[in-house]
Amino acid sequence: RSAPVSKRATAGSVRHGACLPSAEDLQNSASKYLHSLEELTFFEEFLDIETARRVVERCERLLKTVDASTPVEHQQLIQAATTDFLLDEDAESDIRSPTGFDDNEQVVAAVEAVIASEVTL
Repeated sequence: RSAPVSKRATAGSVRHGACLPSAEDLQNSASKYLHSLEELTFFEEFLDIETARRVVERCERLLKTVDASTPVEHQQLIQAATTDFLLDEDAESDIRSPTGFDDNEQVVAAVEAVIASEVTL
């Protein structure tokens, strides 16, 4: 199976050092990717759709906080965490492993912790 176009484009942009997509584009890509994952649940017995949904919800929540006043470093962390979710082949195959989205959830949690610690300082 080939990856959705938006996923391939996002992953390619990150690998080649291009600018990261906007928060809105990443929200759309994450939503579309989740939809495609939901369709795959009928064919992939190990796909953990509940963890994928949690990751998307948390990424969307973070992405909605991005505006002109958001520090660039926070924007980059949020964008990187969301882009990491859009990559199937990272630490473990997201689709073919029952723990495939666990690393994505850990990345999002780390970004949330860094942002929360810097906001409260």
